[in-house]
Amino acid sequence: MRWLLLWYLLLAVPVQAARLISLAPHLTELVYEAGAGDQLVAVSSWSDYPPEATRLPQVSDAFHADYEAILQLEPDWVLVWKEGTPVQIQHKLQSLGLPVWAISIRKLADIPATLRAMGQRAGTQAQAEQAASRFEQRLLELGPVHRAVPVPVFIQISHKPLMTVNGEHLLSEVVAFCGGRNVFADLPTLVPRVGLESLLQRKPAWVLQSTSQPETIWHQRVEQGLLPEIQVLSLPPEHWLRPTSRMLQGLERICRVFQTNKES
Repeated sequence: MRWLLLWYLLLAVPVQAARLISLAPHLTELVYEAGAGDQLVAVSSWSDYPPEATRLPQVSDAFHADYEAILQLEPDWVLVWKEGTPVQIQHKLQSLGLPVWAISIRKLADIPATLRAMGQRAGTQAQAEQAASRFEQRLLELGPVHRAVPVPVFIQISHKPLMTVNGEHLLSEVVAFCGGRNVFADLPTLVPRVGLESLLQRKPAWVLQSTSQPETIWHQRVEQGLLPEIQVLSLPPEHWLRPTSRMLQGLERICRVFQTNKES
């Protein structure tokens, strides 16, 4: 009987909430998805979703971090984007004795895996599992799309300078999931700069870009004879550049648009 009582008391002890700081907008969003938004004590600039995140103090931007403010907040975890947070910031945080959690999302499967890991560390496993399962279920419903001849796609993440991603990047998997082929998948750099001449040699049928970037430049180049006929798909940045569950909205649209291309 005594053992049963002890076991009950152990189970009844609430999980200690963690104090979290997120140094990337997509990590902030994932923390909320995982049910741990109320454990965030600070975020990075551009952490604008959900709206609650905008009310939190900002302690970093793309190139700098306020180390004094971070130390004063006494976080249990500082979440950094492994590939995106500058290495010097990650090293400085570690040298200050702060508990750094470097999160890498390079595959679609990494999104639900990250949600579950966040839930585990924050004590919000149930909500995190629901979010992860919803993502996986919707992914199954969408595809993948199989094509005999994949659609050649130029993934444009920047206009000036003209930049893309290679085959190791998450966006390359997104394109492949929808039956496309990243025309610069073979480049050694994760996020390389490319030139128009190089792009011409790759012969993309589609350009995938953000709505904030001008489509007219591609239409003008087609009219000038600098490019063969090419189609442009513009998406809200948050629907394809942020690796969160909202990426499913961009994925659905990409798959739907690519399906209008006839098999060769």
